[in-house]
Amino acid sequence: MKINNKTKGFSLFELVLVLGILLIVLGIVFSGFTSGLRTFRQERAKADRDADLKRALELMSIELGQAGVTPNLLNEDIHTTGPKTNSALSSGATTINFVNHNTGLYPRRPIILELPENATNSENLIVNNVTSATQITLVTGTTKAHANNVSIGSPSFPNMFGILNPSPTTAALTKTIIPQTSLTPVRIGFFGDILGNGSLFYVEYTYEYQVRVLGGVSSGFIGRLRRSITLIDSSLTTTSTKNTATTILQNVTDVRFTLVYPSLAIQVPHAVRIEIEGETSAPISGMRGGSYDATRASRLFNRIRARTEVYLRGTGSAANIIAAGGEPLLRAMMPTCNTASAIALPPCPSWTGVPWWEVIRNNFAGKNFNNTTTENLP
Repeated sequence: MKINNKTKGFSLFELVLVLGILLIVLGIVFSGFTSGLRTFRQERAKADRDADLKRALELMSIELGQAGVTPNLLNEDIHTTGPKTNSALSSGATTINFVNHNTGLYPRRPIILELPENATNSENLIVNNVTSATQITLVTGTTKAHANNVSIGSPSFPNMFGILNPSPTTAALTKTIIPQTSLTPVRIGFFGDILGNGSLFYVEYTYEYQVRVLGGVSSGFIGRLRRSITLIDSSLTTTSTKNTATTILQNVTDVRFTLVYPSLAIQVPHAVRIEIEGETSAPISGMRGGSYDATRASRLFNRIRARTEVYLRGTGSAANIIAAGGEPLLRAMMPTCNTASAIALPPCPSWTGVPWWEVIRNNFAGKNFNNTTTENLP
């Protein structure tokens, strides 16, 4: 008996057509997947870069906020926790030993030996150097005899020179330090009780950069933000330099510091604006390959910009004190500025014998840091 089988298979044309459609669908799906993955990587890179910039700004804000802050040696429990002499002092003594510590004392800081200040035997002296953790020397010897175990104090007026960048040379209330085409490093230097531990530190932030060239075309700046911190104590002699800087942020395309002044008459900044721009690690879609022009080369990676404004607790307070007519009190906290002008700003000729100031001033002025005259001290 003859069996009539009407079941038919796919023709070659049908198979090719189905495979073609399947490849098109898979191509669309794969394209969407890769596009989504690329977008995810870009957004993740932007989020990471934003977090990096904010961490750097947070560190800089905390430290800059301490610029010009001097250690407090007049706290209410100074008689129990502050420095106390470890032996009796005769008239003319030039060295003071302490029973516990000398925290808060640094070269050229005025001190009050034997509290309270209005006591019969109290006298005002100046620290010459910090020779150990429990010893200091004086610029001039004592004029009175002092018993053992007497307290040491010092006014904690803010230092008006906590920020070492100069005041504006034009009639403006701000001075912005920005990258120049000559590739001069952008820097800001300051000192004070930066860590809040009763010791003076000098801190410097530097943007070191170079022109990046892609495909023979300049695409702006690329560099790194670096930080150096140096303890100001007896180890900082006239031959010392700042501590080696460490990198805190890579792939930085722009850094700007803007010093803000309360008025044209007061050349002491009370705030600093910081702007940082950095590139992400993931290239922008469609920007890879091909030739470059200046615009295309500068847009190869996403750029994230962050900014903040920091109030300077030390120099900001100094600016307010100056506005209230208290500048003589602030100048009393620094070595005598032996110049013809009573309102002269440092560096002063008579300061050459102050080791820690001389090191900071000379380093910042270009002997070791290579900055231009526009960033030197006034």
